[in-house]
Amino acid sequence: MQQRNEHPHWLGTAGHIGKEQIWAQEDAAATAANVPTPFSDIPEQRARNWARARGKVNLDGFVTFENKSDAVIYQEL
Repeated sequence: MQQRNEHPHWLGTAGHIGKEQIWAQEDAAATAANVPTPFSDIPEQRARNWARARGKVNLDGFVTFENKSDAVIYQEL
């Protein structure tokens, strides 16, 4: 079943639930530093979590995806 997953996440065993608190802290730190919050352009929380689980935020603030089809979905979100 896992071999057929076209959009695997990179969260490890904790999954989305384990990362939500970390993402909230990252958002608060970005807001305090007056820096754009990663993935803030996605209004729906569930969709934002989906993108965060698959994307990487570079030091310059740009989001990249290892899987090109994930990048296409991110653009549609």
